[in-house]
Amino acid sequence: MTDFIPNDPSIWWDNSKAAQLVKEHKLLFATSSTYEAYLFSLLCKTDGLAELLGSATTTQEAVDLVDEAGEAKLICVLSDSIAPDCGAQIATAVTTANEQSHCILIINDPEKFHSLPGSKGIFSALCSSGTVGRGGLYRCLESILVEGNSFVDPVLKQAFSELEEKGVATLNSREHQILTLVAQGLTNKEIARQIFIAERTVRDYVSSVLIKLDVTNRAGAAAWAIRHGMYTV
Repeated sequence: MTDFIPNDPSIWWDNSKAAQLVKEHKLLFATSSTYEAYLFSLLCKTDGLAELLGSATTTQEAVDLVDEAGEAKLICVLSDSIAPDCGAQIATAVTTANEQSHCILIINDPEKFHSLPGSKGIFSALCSSGTVGRGGLYRCLESILVEGNSFVDPVLKQAFSELEEKGVATLNSREHQILTLVAQGLTNKEIARQIFIAERTVRDYVSSVLIKLDVTNRAGAAAWAIRHGMYTV
């Protein structure tokens, strides 16, 4: 996380530009901290960023607010502290209610987020907590609302890259072997026959590999293996 320096001028950014981007949306903020929720509400009111739907401090509060909004377009800003799933349930509710709604996740703990399988595709943008006040949140808004692209903070890209490399080290020798065979397109039954273990055991190993690599299926695991040079097509 980037240290906060009180006299650092880079923390100041023009909120009026952000207000223009979100003027057609309602804002929802969710965090486990009552203090953070209050500050966000205060910011919206004093800077006129957009209509504030509400600030929630639990998943249920946030989901209730989403239901209250109906089909309104939302920008939901979440802190990964909101719940063990880092707000994935809230993000799903938001985008299900309206496909033009977006969720921005502020990440304090990259390792916690990275350990959740399939979590990255749920959010429109990922912002490091250390860059929120340095234009990071505005960059998220600009990317998803102006450019029409998802966004991952460069600070987080670096952190995730380091965690992926760490993931290589956490695979044991058997998991390495099975991952390589999965990348070759073999089924569990074919792998079991080739390395002389039970098919159920192969299935358990594959599940373990998917969790450690933070991917949701065999195709994702195969792509990971190819990307890291474990198998060449």
